[in-house]
Amino acid sequence: MGAHRQFDLLAACLLGMTIAAGPLRADTIAVKPAADTTLFETTPDGNLGRVTTVVAGTTAKGKRSRALLRFDFAGKIPDGSTVTQVQLTLKLIDVPQGGGVGSTFGLRRMLRSWGEGAKTAGTGAPASPGEATWKMSFAPDTPWTVPGASSPTDFVATDSVSTFVQGGGTYTFASATNFVADVQFWLDHPTNNYGWIIISHSESTMKTARRFGSRENSGSAPALTVVFTPPVLPRIDRLERVQDDLKLYFTAEAGKSYAVELRDSLGVGGWVNLTNISPPVIATNVIVTDPIANRPQRFYRLELLP
Repeated sequence: MGAHRQFDLLAACLLGMTIAAGPLRADTIAVKPAADTTLFETTPDGNLGRVTTVVAGTTAKGKRSRALLRFDFAGKIPDGSTVTQVQLTLKLIDVPQGGGVGSTFGLRRMLRSWGEGAKTAGTGAPASPGEATWKMSFAPDTPWTVPGASSPTDFVATDSVSTFVQGGGTYTFASATNFVADVQFWLDHPTNNYGWIIISHSESTMKTARRFGSRENSGSAPALTVVFTPPVLPRIDRLERVQDDLKLYFTAEAGKSYAVELRDSLGVGGWVNLTNISPPVIATNVIVTDPIANRPQRFYRLELLP
């Protein structure tokens, strides 16, 4: 988890002494893929990284396809947030001639990195170094465990979520426990975010192949909606003026470090450190004292240190 300074800003207008703080609430974001591509058995050495569709399922000639999607949450969801709901929407662009055969498609969390690539041919073009293909996670010399990737080495053995896909339209992978857990895991461990692989449950059945809009398809790109609750910010609970001293009260959580900083104006000058609080062994009520003689106002902030 990256360093992220969280703070509660408290305005001490010393004649009235009021606390300024806002309630936490759930938030929602919609994220487009940071990378997507297709593993295409028809052209096993080809890359499809810049095609406007991704493909999953089996063609009329019995060749399999699997789609890879990865979403980046850096800077979009605060560190320490709790993910509560996740939903993925895919727009179906093309089906086999005659409508094909409907099947259930599952998303499985990837356990290995892969290279999106930049080839634009709809059935793949020879991969350049570092691009994913049916055979390789990174061409030309980093193969999948088996062509097309496999569990439990390349991806987990079970679906995080699944949905049935038949004809044209927009399809939704609804929120589910493992689906939410994937995004939470990536939020907490961003270096392990390798995305999902989309696999048809009926790969032995011909004409289950489906083309969905990719991130290059501006009007039909995949969209991942994430509902999350931001982390609880450190909070100054109350103020008390005792003669020429101002006392600030807050609870320090076990194992966490804090800093109390101050300034006389929000618009002028920088924050000045008043004191640091070392991590207590157990949750502890803390009182910080600041001399305030002849000061009409002062602003404080309590920071949770990384």
